[in-house]
Formats: sequence, structure tokens, C-alpha cells
Amino acid sequence: MPGPDARYSVRGEEVAAKVFDDEVVVVHLGTCTYYSASGSGADAWTWIERGHPVGEVAAAMAERYGIEAARAVADVARFVDQLLAEGLVSPAQGEAPGIRPPAPSDNGREYAAPELHAYRDMADLLALDPPLPELDRPAWRTAGDDGRE
Repeated sequence: MPGPDARYSVRGEEVAAKVFDDEVVVVHLGTCTYYSASGSGADAWTWIERGHPVGEVAAAMAERYGIEAARAVADVARFVDQLLAEGLVSPAQGEAPGIRPPAPSDNGREYAAPELHAYRDMADLLALDPPLPELDRPAWRTAGDDGRE
């Protein structure tokens, strides 16, 4: 379980992400798996991606959604554990940003714990036609394997 001062950064060479309004879509280019998170998950991703410590993310979540601090801490820690298990983030280096994540008092959404949804059904298609030109080696190829039969 990550501590309140723990910070994480997106594994930028292997992970691409885009936030669309209330949802984040994440693609792990190494495993050809894509993910989504909406509502509080998109908020948590955005704040984690910006380098905010887990404790600040949880505090902002509690304020934004009007939930108990203990619940926010547990939910954010579980979400970070999911991100780590999927290889989407790694421990961050350097200083934390000096500002607290934004937390509007009324966003009009009901709270649900942040949850990462994995979609592994596109792996074959992403491997055949990678989203980025620099991804020229699917994850299952080994060193020295040039893909020729």
C-alpha cells in the first residue's frame, strides 16, 4: 500500500494516455493493453500523472466528492496498486509540485471508487498496427528476434 507521501509518474516511454472530459484512456504500448477509468478514476489519474503525492490526491478526492478521508485514502491506494500492477506508473523522482490538486466543491457527479478497467482483446490488432511508429517490436518478441520466420 503506497504511503501518503509516495508519488508516481507515468511510464512515458511505454504508456500513452489521454483524458477526455470525465474519462481517461491509457494504452500500455509494451503489452498492447488499453485501459479506461472514468469519474473519480480520471480525476485520480490526472492528479497522479501531475506528480501529486497519494495523500494529496486522497484529500482532494475527499473534498471534491464529499466522502470520508479514510475512504478516499483506501480507494486511492487501491487504484495506485492497480496502476503499479499493470506497469502504468513507477515511483517518481524529484520534488512534488508545490500546489494542491484542484477540488471544486460541486462537480455534479456521484462518487464511485476509482477503478481501472483493462481491455486485453485489442492486443493482436495493436501489435499488427502499433499506435506509434517507434513501437516496432511487439512485447512478445525476445531480444535478437527480428520477426522473420
